[in-house]
Amino acid sequence: EIQNMIFQKNISIFDLSTYSGLLGHQDYSKSVYFGRKELIGNYLRHTSKKIPVPLMKMETITPKNCNKETKKEYKKMALTSFNCILIYCGDKKSSLKFDANRARDILLTIGSKYPEIRDEIYIQNMKQCIQNPSENSLENAWKLLKIILSTFPPSSSFQNYVEVFIRRYISQNLITTYIYILHHNCYYSEIVLGENRETKKFAVPNPENIKKIISNKYDNDIQEPFPHMFKNDLKELEVGINYKYRKKLSEWESQTDNNSLPPPPEQEDVDNKIEVNEEGDEGCEIPDISEFS
Repeated sequence: EIQNMIFQKNISIFDLSTYSGLLGHQDYSKSVYFGRKELIGNYLRHTSKKIPVPLMKMETITPKNCNKETKKEYKKMALTSFNCILIYCGDKKSSLKFDANRARDILLTIGSKYPEIRDEIYIQNMKQCIQNPSENSLENAWKLLKIILSTFPPSSSFQNYVEVFIRRYISQNLITTYIYILHHNCYYSEIVLGENRETKKFAVPNPENIKKIISNKYDNDIQEPFPHMFKNDLKELEVGINYKYRKKLSEWESQTDNNSLPPPPEQEDVDNKIEVNEEGDEGCEIPDISEFS
């Protein structure tokens, strides 16, 4: 309730356009010689065209101290992400090879494997929800945001911007659902992962889980949605938590001193492997950007 009061009184503080990680419409428009006026106008609102550069500053979507080749690869993945969003939302024609479901899975794979690009993916998706003239595209954009929220959380520095965006733009009858998913997954990722939340590679939900995410229909034994995000992390921490984790959570806490968590896995283990289980998988192979042209 306190958070709600803060957001209502200071909603402009976390307006998307004020986020420090953004490239800015002027620098964004400098990437082309023609059509700069259109680029400036569509920087943070819906477009049916490809973006020429990422919406965020390159230093915010790439690993620290990386070389030029790595930066190029991350830029390609950021551009591929937006192409996937265009295809999924129906703004770009799909093909037998790249239909909406495959575009969605590629997008989720990028965000799951490469934490640095997650906020860029969120901003790209949010962009397509602003002043979108197509009802079908807008519906798909919000649907995709729900799937993304359920697959990997935004960074801790961007989390409040996502919440304010949801409160500002989504239909009133859907605010509670989207805010719940955001809070739930950010909260539990903080508990389980701590500082590793910003670098953890999450599992991509399988098609059955994605159907449940979209429809809000869950099995009776699932007490909270989207446990696939945390199942492997809890296993790594040697905590016996499954779908009925509320009961298990209390048992887990009682086994620790002063309710403190066991130490997280070694950083190299987090960075060098992607867990696979019955509830999620590694996702799709990420294609070269040229395959979308």
